[in-house]
Amino acid sequence: METLLPTRWIALCADRLHERWKTVDQAMLEEVAMELWKQTEYRAMAPEVAAATWLNPIAREPVGN
Repeated sequence: METLLPTRWIALCADRLHERWKTVDQAMLEEVAMELWKQTEYRAMAPEVAAATWLNPIAREPVGN
């Protein structure tokens, strides 16, 4: 995996989050991505993988509950 600057990692992660939450403000998604980057386990992943991993439990929740 190539080494990304933190700003690039955060931007790519926020873009992946945006795919799931199209109505959420980009600045808020970047804040979430920044929080993920601060965690070593997520930072060790590719940004798209980190976002998908973080979203995984949310994606499994039934809609309407």
